[in-house]
Order: sequence, then structure tokens, then C-alpha cells
Amino acid sequence: MQRVTTAVLLFRGEQLLLLHKTKRASIGACWEFAGGKARKGEHIEDTLIRECIEEVGFVPQEPRDTGYRGYFRHKDCDYELIGFVAEAPDEAVVLSEDHDDYIWASYDEIEALELAPSDRAFISWFRSEQEK
Repeated sequence: MQRVTTAVLLFRGEQLLLLHKTKRASIGACWEFAGGKARKGEHIEDTLIRECIEEVGFVPQEPRDTGYRGYFRHKDCDYELIGFVAEAPDEAVVLSEDHDDYIWASYDEIEALELAPSDRAFISWFRSEQEK
């Protein structure tokens, strides 16, 4: 069975929002982009907006599908990750209980972080697309 999940590169100027998963999370303590799994019958853009509200407390501004499709396996389930990009509104970040910290980081700062592997693949692809 394959599940669909989202990730969004939320920009505020040149900085990207990253969330730190708690140690009890299924992927363990690491940094990730906002996003999450689609519910049955849910449109993917609705998934992204719902997950952003749940994880950071705001709606992303004008989210756009980047065209990125990443595939990975976690706990005996196959996933398709759909990558988005959006601007973050000028609002405070309100974390969910699944996260214990957040940062706004540049591309260079992200390189040094322990990032979820699926999100590392997404940001690497996105940066290479920007350089074309």
C-alpha cells in the first residue's frame, strides 16, 4: 500500500522554516519541513493546509506544487512525498505537540542539520532546480 504525504518549503525572505520532531516521533528526533500524510479522500492541497495549521498554526500563502515526487519506505509502508513551496505569513509559529522547536534557516544552515532523509532529498532537488 502506498500513502501520500506532503512537505512544504515555507519561506520568510531567504529563510526556511524547519521543525524539530520530538524523540517520541516515529522517525525520531530530527528536523523536518511542515507537512504530513493525506487522509483518505483528501485533496493534496487540503492536506498541506491542514497539516500546516496543525503543525505551525498558520496557513501557507499561495502554496505551489514544485513538481517534486519522492518515494520512500517507512515502517513497512511505501510513501510518495509531494513537495510544495510557499511564503510564510508574518505570524507567530505555534508548534504542535509533535515538535519541540523550530528555526528559520538558510540553505547553508540546513546543510548542517540532522534532517529527515525524505526532506533532505526534497531540499536537494529543489536547490538543484533553482540553479538551472
